[in-house]
Amino acid sequence: MIRIVVSSEQIIPDKRIILTPEQSHYLGHVMRVRPGEKIEALLSGQAIFECVMTQDNQVLECLRTREVFEDVSLFLAQSLIKKDLFSDIIEKGTEAGIAGFYPVLTERTIVREISPSKWNRWHKVAKEATEQAHRSRVPEIFPLTTLSEVMDLKIPHKLVLDAQGKNLWDWLMEHPMSPLSACLLVVGPEGGLTPSERDQLTRNGFDAVSLGPYIYRAENAGVFAAALLRAWMSSHYFAHGQS
Repeated sequence: MIRIVVSSEQIIPDKRIILTPEQSHYLGHVMRVRPGEKIEALLSGQAIFECVMTQDNQVLECLRTREVFEDVSLFLAQSLIKKDLFSDIIEKGTEAGIAGFYPVLTERTIVREISPSKWNRWHKVAKEATEQAHRSRVPEIFPLTTLSEVMDLKIPHKLVLDAQGKNLWDWLMEHPMSPLSACLLVVGPEGGLTPSERDQLTRNGFDAVSLGPYIYRAENAGVFAAALLRAWMSSHYFAHGQS
């Protein structure tokens, strides 16, 4: 079933959802949804509405509502990289289950600022990827931050991706996480973090982990690691009775 993300302002008291012009065009002309067909509307982190399309293709009639389950909390702190490849990280990372993205400035970061247009695009990408992957919450994109600020985040499990680190799977086998524990993964830019940055992170409680003997592009490494972490966390999450 197709899922779209809606805001609370679109929901009106008589169990209807007013579509934006963009949503109406997407559903009616791109996805070819016909009156009477079912659609899911997500109010991020709060509820999923099972709806049907009305005759005018501008309003959804809500049939029933269900609460969303509390998703696992996996955060990616990724250095900005060239060519707006951060958009790809947000898209694929959202589909992989990342709950929040921290764009980070490091010593080797080449891109040093985020334009308003790029910022808006990132949020649009996150919303569309949430719809595509049927996520229950649109991930948060935090303001541009420094590595020092990332070190101060109060998150129980903190990892840094490092080619010389322990294999991530082995780390997971040795560090069983509570199903609801939050996890933060730090990934450097092209060329990686500097030795001093890696030392700072490990001194501040970050465990160095790797994806094995291969070297991945900066825009791919974090997403690959996040997918593995998310699969592990989800399997334990649902094993404890969540649905």
